[in-house]
Amino acid sequence: MGDSKVTDFMIGYLRENGISAEWVAAVCGIPQEKIMDGYTEPLATEEFLTLCVRLLISPEEVADAIRSGQDVASAPRTASGEPGL
Repeated sequence: MGDSKVTDFMIGYLRENGISAEWVAAVCGIPQEKIMDGYTEPLATEEFLTLCVRLLISPEEVADAIRSGQDVASAPRTASGEPGL
C-alpha cells in the first residue's frame, strides 16, 4: 500500500474487476505506473475523477467506502453489477 487511500482503493477496484493498467492508460490517459502496486505518485484529483466517470462510480461512494473500511469486493457497482466500461 502507498500513501494514498484513494489510489490504493482504485488499484484494488481495478484488480478486483479485471481492469488492466494498460486499458486505463489507453482509455483514460492515466500513466500505468500510477495505478499499479508500488506506485510512487498517487492519482491526481483529475485522474481519480476521470476513472470514476469511465467506471460509472460516484466519487462519494468511493469516499464512503474508504471511510467505512469497506473492502473492494463490496465496492459500488453499476446497475448491471459490472464496472462501467
